[in-house]
Amino acid sequence: MGVHLALSSMLDILRDPRWGRSEECYGEHELREIHLPAMQGAVKAGVRGVMAAYNEIDGIYCHANRKLLTELLRGEFKFDGIVMADALAVDQLNKMTGDGTASADLALRAGVDVGLLDEAYSHLEEAVEKGLITEDEINQAVHRVS
Repeated sequence: MGVHLALSSMLDILRDPRWGRSEECYGEHELREIHLPAMQGAVKAGVRGVMAAYNEIDGIYCHANRKLLTELLRGEFKFDGIVMADALAVDQLNKMTGDGTASADLALRAGVDVGLLDEAYSHLEEAVEKGLITEDEINQAVHRVS
């Protein structure tokens, strides 16, 4: 179909390789000063898809972080491509929400267009029926994917 998609790990700036999971450990000051300039450069270079990370920023999972994915990435950086969930990450929101319908609602409204291997996004119809999200919100995500 002419799509080139590389599901590579992460855009992480590793400064101390002794800590093997350093990609999960950054705070908001480090985020703005070190990590976000690289992401902004990727957006300016024309990247069409990004993947939200598993980690949290200030206690909010990236897959549920509207400020990060919608306000900053889409608003401030003017990114109009797709945001993918890392594998099973939307389902991991169940730890916080208690069920897949609420997790799907939370991730979609935060700005995640595509779930990878997640069951939660199979509950989007139920989320619409419960009035948690609208069909327009789903259509907006589908439009970015197509």
